[in-house]
Amino acid sequence: EEEEDGEGWEQPTQQARAAASPREDDDDDRGARRGGGRRGGGQDRSGGRSGYYDLQVQRHRSQQQEYDLEDIDKYGDFTAEDAAVGNNEDQQDTDYYGRKRDATSRTHTFNKFVRGYNERRDLREDGEKQRTQPGQPQKAEDFQPRPVSKRELLSMRGKTKSRWRPYRPDSSPDLVQGRILGARTLQELLDEIAVHSEKDVQEWPPVCVATAFHRLAKLSRSNHHLNSVAVARRKMMSELLRRGADEYDDIGLVSIVWALGRFKALYSQNLVDKFMNETLLRIDDLDAQAIANVVWSMGRNGWNNTEILERAGDAMTEPDSLFDFTSQHITNIVYGMARLDFRHDRMLRCVAEFTAPRLRQFKAQELANMIYAMSKLRYRHRGFLDSFCNYVPLRFKWMSPQNLENTLLAMRSLRHPHKYFANALAQHLQGMTQIWRDRKTLSQTIRWTEELVGLSSDDRSPGR
Repeated sequence: EEEEDGEGWEQPTQQARAAASPREDDDDDRGARRGGGRRGGGQDRSGGRSGYYDLQVQRHRSQQQEYDLEDIDKYGDFTAEDAAVGNNEDQQDTDYYGRKRDATSRTHTFNKFVRGYNERRDLREDGEKQRTQPGQPQKAEDFQPRPVSKRELLSMRGKTKSRWRPYRPDSSPDLVQGRILGARTLQELLDEIAVHSEKDVQEWPPVCVATAFHRLAKLSRSNHHLNSVAVARRKMMSELLRRGADEYDDIGLVSIVWALGRFKALYSQNLVDKFMNETLLRIDDLDAQAIANVVWSMGRNGWNNTEILERAGDAMTEPDSLFDFTSQHITNIVYGMARLDFRHDRMLRCVAEFTAPRLRQFKAQELANMIYAMSKLRYRHRGFLDSFCNYVPLRFKWMSPQNLENTLLAMRSLRHPHKYFANALAQHLQGMTQIWRDRKTLSQTIRWTEELVGLSSDDRSPGR
């Protein structure tokens, strides 16, 4: 009975001890789960199982207090001594680490921003008051430029979404260039040129002068006789005469040469000679489009500068150079040389061999101009002519009456027999009798067609 009483007495004692310290058992389990493998079951160096966890919490609290001590002194209402005893859970105005709840997290950041903004505003207002007060001596630091932010630099360049822009006068070069390029009608361009006096035009950069002259020639194709166009043209030409041709870049130089070719005889010879000499110096550095524009202008106005034409033809005979030229570029160069009666045999041979398998890339007018130019230069290339006669009948319905007449005249002059081409052309022209009668070329067209058909009657080449 005593042993049973003893066993019965020990059991409630263990239960009471477990109930009295449940936190210790939890700490043991937590220590075993966290650091049991590395710290020997979570035991602290001092011997207690939960001592290591309490030590880490204390270290963390002390470090956080040191980090936030400066901000607490600046923005909080309590000092370092108050922060040292901030671990008391009864203090409702402090957080877990002893910091004031109003000075932590996002609220703390916002308070710092507001206080900083207010300080900068007060300093700015104080500076304005000092500058506005009479009799105050000016300091050297008042005139020192302040640092410019990246956004302000972008705003000055005009590449930002902000609503304000730095002020620029209406006569600034970049605004003038933008308005000239933005003119879609002749009247808009004339108004832009008219509002600027000759003194204002003298202050324009070379790119504005070249652009204005080029746009004037392009938009006034059929209005050269207007007085307003003549006034604007004389103003721009006087500025071109005053400046040197070497002031313009390659694009500006070619634009001016093309505009002179478009105006056609409405210029002074001194102006043409100046720009032709400058073009000769730069012809080797020009691209395909620039060469085509220069040769076309020369052919349109009869500027027979053989050195420029020779070097332009040499540029087209270089290996793989024709791939840089479009169909319009090739046609303009050959047509311009034909009007000047300048025959470059190597260039013509390269062009004929290059364009024979690529006639589908040419427009109807380009095909007519190409064959007309070769007939005017009296150049016969059998491979090109055969390809031309086999393909061009498919494009007759897209040719104008002038293109058809030029094609008929060219094939008659080259005397290349091709039965399929002659019959197809005669059949197509037969349905345009009224058009030839209105153009007063009916008898001439009939005579040329009969001559071409008679020339091709003995042709034994296989027709299509």
